[in-house]
Amino acid sequence: MKKCIILSAICMLIILAGCTKDNGNVAEELQNQIEELQNQIEELQNKIEELQNKNAELVKENEELALNNRNLTAKIETYEKQIQELSEHNAELEENLELYSTDIETRAKIIVHKLDTVLNFEDVTSDLPEIYKFPLSDEVIYTVQTNDKINVKSFIEYGTKNYIKVILPNNSTGYIKCKYNPYANGNFTPIENLTVDNKQVTILKMDDSFCDFGYPNLNLKALPSETSENVCELGSVSDSVKSIAITADYKWVKIQFNEYEGWIPAGKLGRGKGGPIIEDPETSVQWEFVTRHLI
Repeated sequence: MKKCIILSAICMLIILAGCTKDNGNVAEELQNQIEELQNQIEELQNKIEELQNKNAELVKENEELALNNRNLTAKIETYEKQIQELSEHNAELEENLELYSTDIETRAKIIVHKLDTVLNFEDVTSDLPEIYKFPLSDEVIYTVQTNDKINVKSFIEYGTKNYIKVILPNNSTGYIKCKYNPYANGNFTPIENLTVDNKQVTILKMDDSFCDFGYPNLNLKALPSETSENVCELGSVSDSVKSIAITADYKWVKIQFNEYEGWIPAGKLGRGKGGPIIEDPETSVQWEFVTRHLI
């Protein structure tokens, strides 16, 4: 009996020793798996960091591409504008060549002035002008109708005759005869540039006469500006005075008054007759074909 108990105890010790050994192997295997998982996690984190860096590079490249695209778009717009300007200039050259080629025999002096305005015949019902194929031509290609809007592109001094080049409603080109020439004697052509209030102001020739100022305390200015020094006081003037020049925006007129020369606001001038005060090219053309028919 005693031997059996001892043998049982020995067996238990052997079994316990085996279990302890197995548990140690399991723990070691688990530890290895944990380390392997940690390594995999570290690799994944490294890959995530690489992907984030690549994404940041792609975002930066995309921003650079967007900036380059904007720059290219701006350059394309600039080139398109230059092409348009060159096309318009080329059209003017072709027009001049065409005009000269149709007038080889007479050799009339031809001057083309750029003029951009729209004649609105909405309420005009009489004296509607005819449009000719060429200057000096008798071929009428269109008669303006009430409610037409005709785009004016240039004013042409064709020897002693005057025309405006226009675009018809069907987008073709034609010419209308003009009675009045606002550019006569070189009027409304640049003669100099002045620095006024720290800005460059283009001065146009304007040989004309005015009267009926009628404004008390009106001063003649040394330059076309309210801040310019006074040359003399005009007072109320009813006699005719001669103009010399006008600013390109038609706001100031240079006149001769007795022994003085100086500038006054164009709005202070008078004519003593009907019609526009300043007969600039746009106003002159509008008056001849539209405005005077609406009075």
